[in-house]
Amino acid sequence: MSTLDSALKLKAFYGGLAECGDTGLILRLDGHCLLALIDVLGHGAAAYETAEQAKAFVVGNQDQDLIDLMTGLHRHLKGSRGAVASICRFEIATGLVEHVGVGNISVRILGPKSIRLVSRDSVVGYGQIHPRLNTVQMTSGDVLLLHSDGIREHFDKSEILELLPEDADTIARGIMERYRSGRDDASCLVMKFCR
Repeated sequence: MSTLDSALKLKAFYGGLAECGDTGLILRLDGHCLLALIDVLGHGAAAYETAEQAKAFVVGNQDQDLIDLMTGLHRHLKGSRGAVASICRFEIATGLVEHVGVGNISVRILGPKSIRLVSRDSVVGYGQIHPRLNTVQMTSGDVLLLHSDGIREHFDKSEILELLPEDADTIARGIMERYRSGRDDASCLVMKFCR
């Protein structure tokens, strides 16, 4: 039987979580799991409010195809300060991950092979977006990692090898402690898949 272990860590640039423009969600549903990380431009209470609106939209439309979901989020955030976002749907029985991303949320699968899932350059809520679906197969023991630009992007898997056997909470906390820039809101979402 397949098991999922997941964790989400958020840290505001200043103040508490009600001042954080980064948010995320992990929804365990029948047969799959929906994961999203959203980084609203800017900081403070106004960024937090926009992030909460974006999260509520994703939750309310979770059954949509991921491209339609991202396109709908783009329309929903028109006129706001905008955001970058990545949304993943993980099929528990097969280990298949679908991903759609717009902007600079980093998405990686860490396992025997490390894979980066590429997002489209743009801003959700501004101009035009052209989301594209990525599909990749996870295997038992793989770790799906999403993080905002409040965490240094270019660290190698070899730097965190001792974290990877740990539970999702320990991995997320370790990445946040080691690589948070301290100059922006920061978010890290980890899902570990075991068969």
